[in-house]
Amino acid sequence: MRCYVAGFAARGRDPGGGLGPQLGVSEGHPQRARLLAHHLYERAPARGAADIEHWTDAYEAARREAGGEIDVLWQSASDLETQ
Repeated sequence: MRCYVAGFAARGRDPGGGLGPQLGVSEGHPQRARLLAHHLYERAPARGAADIEHWTDAYEAARREAGGEIDVLWQSASDLETQ
């Protein structure tokens, strides 16, 4: 968590109200956390804090970005793997 806050702060931004949901949704998974942090950073105001609206936009953008990859993996999975 500190690395995300420090990364935002070093560039004059604050994850604000988006940090909690980001950490909750990523469930400690580093790749998910980085993807969500990237999208939250892109939406956080310069020299300001992100809010829940920024978080919602970031979450939806991350889902769209990862959706294609997830669909490909799911479609290539066997019946046993999808159960």
